[in-house]
Amino acid sequence: MTDVSTHTLQVPGAVLTYDIHQPAAPSGHRPLFIVGSPMAASGFENLVGHFTDRAVITYDPRGAERSTLAADGTVTGELHGEDMHRVVEASGLGPVDVFGSSGGAAFALHWVVAFPGDVRTLVAHEPPLSTILEDSAMAARVTDDILATYQRDGHGPALAKFIALVMHTGPLPDDYLDRPAPDPAMFGLPTEDDGSRDDPLLSRNLAIPPFLPDLDALRASTVRIVPAIGAEGEGTLARRGGEALARELGVEPVVFPGDHGGFTVSPMGPHNDPAAFATRLREVLDVGDGARVIVTVGGSRTSSRAHLRAAGLGEDLQTIDLAQVVSKWIGETEKNLNAVFDAAERSGAVLLLDEADALFGKRTEVRDSHDRYANLEVSDLLKRLEQHPGIPALVLRTSDRPLHVPKTVTVLDLEHRDGEQDDPVDGR
Repeated sequence: MTDVSTHTLQVPGAVLTYDIHQPAAPSGHRPLFIVGSPMAASGFENLVGHFTDRAVITYDPRGAERSTLAADGTVTGELHGEDMHRVVEASGLGPVDVFGSSGGAAFALHWVVAFPGDVRTLVAHEPPLSTILEDSAMAARVTDDILATYQRDGHGPALAKFIALVMHTGPLPDDYLDRPAPDPAMFGLPTEDDGSRDDPLLSRNLAIPPFLPDLDALRASTVRIVPAIGAEGEGTLARRGGEALARELGVEPVVFPGDHGGFTVSPMGPHNDPAAFATRLREVLDVGDGARVIVTVGGSRTSSRAHLRAAGLGEDLQTIDLAQVVSKWIGETEKNLNAVFDAAERSGAVLLLDEADALFGKRTEVRDSHDRYANLEVSDLLKRLEQHPGIPALVLRTSDRPLHVPKTVTVLDLEHRDGEQDDPVDGR
């Protein structure tokens, strides 16, 4: 159960409305700001409901639903990004993690460049960045045609063209505009013009000057930027935007379940699974939430690496070969472990101790002095993980085996495990 409070904020050219969802109990998680554009807070209700363990902020972008645009107010991608900053500043909850969907993901890229201190991690899910695609010129022409159709023929014909555009797979061909216009009735849209011209998408978002992110600044940013795409919708414009952003940043895009709106069930995505989407988002956020030592237990080296890549951390790790650390000589393992941890503290590097089952499994039966000292060395590592304030640690478990780890060390299960529950030796 969460406590929800609603607030308004006067900003240049608009009045913004935002909500703060506070958890029932104090949370150790960083607050999460969920943003879309033109999608407002109401579109994220399914997703918000899966994050009751942390404060969540949602808002309506200027001109959408409860947020009003002044008579002389304007809408640009940069203004949307600055509005996000203003909301976080007014909430007093920064710095935050951010999940951005579609236009919200695109405009948040301006925010993290202009105000990097606001954000720790930005998950940018399918930003429709047509300006960095090979068919950017044709995409601009198609957008202009949709805007002209809206002004001439109204909501139904224009939205039908927009739906056809976002459903198109692959680069837009040169003859795209020569094709017959789609019938609005195909999508359940009205064919008659009701005279209104205030649709947030068709009158504002599509009319925004083409947004070009500052790629050099993003590459140099201290913010952890995670480009993300849906598992479905290969070749669609928004997914291609997410893939292009990942290429520009030199990373692999994180794949989320479902389509462009995988966080909610809708007529366009009736088979989406918001719970699975939230699980992936939690994995991405929490795996990257400040851990300086990441330990994998269970599974193969390949599967562990796959999980880390899926969480957007595959390129940011320094792997420690445990075979080189563990010594048969009494006391040497302790010395080697301490050297590794001291180096991590000095450099700020994120260390990966891969396939560390031996270190976190059951203690060895003591048969001789070497077994006794081996147990002491494992205990030294666990004590270091528990007591050292400079090295937050995270254990990623991909098997059913019980773990003997300190209570202060976070254990994150990366795969759904069927069958029997873990041995509840220490509650892990």
